[in-house]
Amino acid sequence: MIINGCTNPTSSSEDFVEELVFIACEGNFGASNGSIHIIKPDGELDFVEDVGDVLQSIEVYGDKLIALVNNSHEIKIYDIDEDGLKL
Repeated sequence: MIINGCTNPTSSSEDFVEELVFIACEGNFGASNGSIHIIKPDGELDFVEDVGDVLQSIEVYGDKLIALVNNSHEIKIYDIDEDGLKL
């Protein structure tokens, strides 16, 4: 007798990440005030300030958030968890 089974390959942290909305706010040129805003499933807002000078774009990859900061010439990678973003 052969029994096969399968499991869901996503972890609970990835399920949590899928419920979040991330918004990149580029900030003012030369002011280093780009920010990332996070909308949680319950409508609560959170944010990370002073990410850098002109936040160009963000991308979620698994439980990581990758931020490209144009004028600061940086790529920042954050861990995403229930407590927020950690650089």
